[in-house]
Amino acid sequence: MKAAQWAVDAINAKGGINGKKLEMITLDTQADPQVGINAVNRLVSVEKVPVFITAWSSVVRAVAPIANDNKVVELSIGANSPDIAKLGDYVFTTFPLADVDVAALARYSVEKLGKKRAAVLYINNDTGIVASKVYKDTFSKAGGEIVAYRGLRSQGDRFHRRLAQGALGPAGHHSPAWSCRRHAAGGRADAPIGPQSADHLLFGAV
Repeated sequence: MKAAQWAVDAINAKGGINGKKLEMITLDTQADPQVGINAVNRLVSVEKVPVFITAWSSVVRAVAPIANDNKVVELSIGANSPDIAKLGDYVFTTFPLADVDVAALARYSVEKLGKKRAAVLYINNDTGIVASKVYKDTFSKAGGEIVAYRGLRSQGDRFHRRLAQGALGPAGHHSPAWSCRRHAAGGRADAPIGPQSADHLLFGAV
């Protein structure tokens, strides 16, 4: 949002576009499709915007009919579901879709890095599920083996990374023979998974 506002300010400082100043209206979809529909209806019907920017695959998909019906450009800047490429003439994306970048990552892991086994940990939402499946399928087709495939909840989930021989103790942690480290997806060790830190994909290949 800050970067977009800087761009608006820079354009306006040079006279705007065709002599008209730009105004950026910011609404929070909360990554919720229904909230997104309400927000975009307001932007299109009340604010009369010529273009709106969205993120999150489920939100981008939900508001696409509004863009197409009203002939208002929808610009996705943070969603990776492959079907975004087929949502209509008024839906565009600047964000790489999973069947492009995630597939390339899986092939690169096998073909260039020589990885044979991979563990796929993903956040259990629309973005994570789609991208993790693309990685899993592409890695397998390239000759690799998926040894773990797990979805993490959006909050409070943790996973263990085995660093040595040993067994889980009564509390669910590893015995001293293990070095037990809890990692939040996209976060640091021993950090609980929160909405911001968890909404990333985490792939491990060996």
